[in-house]
Amino acid sequence: GINTKKKVILFGAIGGTKDIRKGSNLLEKALEILDQSYFDNIQNRFQVLVFGEAKERRFINNLSIDFLGSFCDDISLRIIYSAADVIVVPSIQEAFGQTASEAHSCGTPVAAFNIGGLIDIVDHEKTGYLADPYDPKSLAYGINWIIEDEERNKKLSLQARIKAKEKWEYSIIAKKYISAYYSALGIN
Repeated sequence: GINTKKKVILFGAIGGTKDIRKGSNLLEKALEILDQSYFDNIQNRFQVLVFGEAKERRFINNLSIDFLGSFCDDISLRIIYSAADVIVVPSIQEAFGQTASEAHSCGTPVAAFNIGGLIDIVDHEKTGYLADPYDPKSLAYGINWIIEDEERNKKLSLQARIKAKEKWEYSIIAKKYISAYYSALGIN
């Protein structure tokens, strides 16, 4: 049901919009700002998808939001991440930001707040956009910045994928774990 003629904005969290720490309320405000400030006919330009929660479709102003439910397998998650033009991670509290790193692994740029572990994942204006913390207007600007220019979006996607391969590929992480264990044991 993903409309390939529309830009896809993705949000995902365990529990979806129910966990206040994940910032779905700030995403809603950012979407309202997008609707009012950047686009005349937002419902014809965007599709908003939410994973991690099953719910019926609902609307913010004229913008439809589709709830996809939860996914337990990597293939479904890869498809969803890869179908998105941007994933929004509006967390108000985030130690690492697994959805952001997973999105990057699938070549999807991230719009997030400039907080916590997201700072280590998203390279501002290189793999995504880091908005002013907790500011829906800044987040709306970042979402728009990522998706308004097709060439920029492609470049951000490529850089996101490159960063994921360089930072989080299994062989790289395994070497870091081995090094940490050796260091903890005092082995050179």
